[in-house]
Amino acid sequence: MKLRINHLLSVGIIFAYPLLLEYPKINTTQAITKDYSVDKEIRSLFSKMIYIERDSFTMGQVSSPEFKMTASDSTLFSPGIMKKTAVDTFYISATEVTNGDWKEFYQEKVLELGQASAKKQFFPDTSLWVKEFPYSYNAPMAEHYFSHPRFNGFPVVGITWDQARAFCRWKSEQLQRLLEKKGIKSTANFRLPSELEWESAAKNRESESKRAKRHVYVWPVDKSVLQINRLCNIGQIRNINNVLLKDYADDGCLYTCQVASYPPNYQGIYDLAGNVSEWTSDPGYTYAYDATNPSIRKLTSLQEVEGQIQHLRRSIDPTDPLASLYIKWLEHDKNILRTNDTKICKGGSWADGIIYTQVGNRQGIKKGDASTKIGFRLVLSNVDPVLSKYFPKKNWTP
Repeated sequence: MKLRINHLLSVGIIFAYPLLLEYPKINTTQAITKDYSVDKEIRSLFSKMIYIERDSFTMGQVSSPEFKMTASDSTLFSPGIMKKTAVDTFYISATEVTNGDWKEFYQEKVLELGQASAKKQFFPDTSLWVKEFPYSYNAPMAEHYFSHPRFNGFPVVGITWDQARAFCRWKSEQLQRLLEKKGIKSTANFRLPSELEWESAAKNRESESKRAKRHVYVWPVDKSVLQINRLCNIGQIRNINNVLLKDYADDGCLYTCQVASYPPNYQGIYDLAGNVSEWTSDPGYTYAYDATNPSIRKLTSLQEVEGQIQHLRRSIDPTDPLASLYIKWLEHDKNILRTNDTKICKGGSWADGIIYTQVGNRQGIKKGDASTKIGFRLVLSNVDPVLSKYFPKKNWTP
């Protein structure tokens, strides 16, 4: 009897042994594959992010116009106050958000909200190609710019400020879902850059010994028009005598162009000058210059600017030319802030004059006004050290 039981046990072990080996082997392989897949997705989210170290610099630096202003300069705020400031470390995307990026976002919104609702809330306004530029030859842009695969690598346009923010939230939610699968708790999130962060990413960080000129443009020194054609995609350039020095297509792009078509700045960031202007998180503002109050104040509403104008008219010498010029500037800025919820855009576009590419200049656009000239890029903040292994060791290149 004892021999029979032992025999049965032996047979049972012989038949069960392959199952004991195979079952955990399958689960381990699946777990490793799944874990690797999550790691890959996290790295994909960070693949274009460029690290910007903490820095102190003079913000708001511009030069007097070297070229004739354009009709679109009505949205350009008056020169600001240059001020020494500091910015904490952050990551910024190497390129503007593309049509391809937006399509991925839009398709998820279709699944979440349904076709009709998603289209109403998140489909780019492609009709602006004709509304802003009412010429028959722009009709193909309205029809194909977002839908045709050829334009997947071009910056998404026709996007309001709120829509851009919705994209940032979606990317943050993607990241948090992936981190939860890894058991990682993090407050890292994608968002629009502040004006301070944008300027920090765009400025030229040359050594003090070589900094003969201020960082007025993205490129390190003044360039000729022919050189500018190889550096960025902007609109017409005319000299102060209204002589045309550069037409729209002279830089190789009649409209927008594929992101990273021009050289990056020294930090590895593309299209900070031209292609499309970029939404920031900051509200539109002008400055209060007041001899009786030496502190610098930002004026962010129509009421504040009107109050400052009235105060100046009561307190300054009307024959003072500088004071009169300042009041004219405030009147100009008041017209920009006349619409509520004005936001700062930076960098200039394919249709703007070169003055917009000055790093310190800022454009005031109502946050609900989409345009073929405006897109955006991402910033990533609150990055925990545990996430460092997911960032690329080299800057992204096209």
